[in-house]
Amino acid sequence: MGPTDSLKKSALVTGASRGLGRAIAWRLHQEGYCIAVNHRNSAADADAVVDKVCEDGGRAIAVQGDVSEPEDVVAIFDATQEAFGRVDVLVNNAGVSPAREHIQNFRAEHFDELLQVNLKGAFLCLREAARRFQEGGRIISISSSTVNLDAPGAGPYAASKAGGERLTKILAKELAGRNITVNTVAPGLAVTDLALSTNTPEQIAQVVELTPLGRLGDPEDVAAAVAFLASDDAAFINGATLSVNGGLV
Repeated sequence: MGPTDSLKKSALVTGASRGLGRAIAWRLHQEGYCIAVNHRNSAADADAVVDKVCEDGGRAIAVQGDVSEPEDVVAIFDATQEAFGRVDVLVNNAGVSPAREHIQNFRAEHFDELLQVNLKGAFLCLREAARRFQEGGRIISISSSTVNLDAPGAGPYAASKAGGERLTKILAKELAGRNITVNTVAPGLAVTDLALSTNTPEQIAQVVELTPLGRLGDPEDVAAAVAFLASDDAAFINGATLSVNGGLV
């Protein structure tokens, strides 16, 4: 570790090996953060993100761990702190998104997986950040605009994300007096491999039609919102949900 590294802020992005997480990690690197790229079982993709950051003059590490496992979450934070001396920003991004399916046909084991990753994983990461973060920390959870859309076929996924969103908002109040902001970004459908693989072309076309700006989001749109909430410019924004969906309601 160089003499100035301990003075440089660091960000832990869960589920950062691809998709939205990868874009968020890259944007926060561009904003000057050291980056911990968490992944569950995508070592090659995570290493590619780290290599790109390092080739651009930044500092990054890949950290394997399952956010739904309490011991893994502690180890993920430990590794980030050991590498960079501090953890200043948590981006609670790791999640799973199944193909749309009506509730009557949704398999119970798939619902359990949604809750394990999207809700329990969010809880464990929020809890660990709350235990560790110092004054000026930033906690940002990635939710989804499906929480408020009541779209047929999205019920279990929306429920899992709604739970994480409420945890995030309540934590903002529980951390009163510590000068730590806790916010949520709620993207609409963005152009990622996951979104394109779990939505049919007809479903994607319908979303575009319902979006006033007439397009899907780019991962960079979401990353920009996260970077803003992590910045000093957002120091008085707390307990908020920022919709990044082109006006989709």
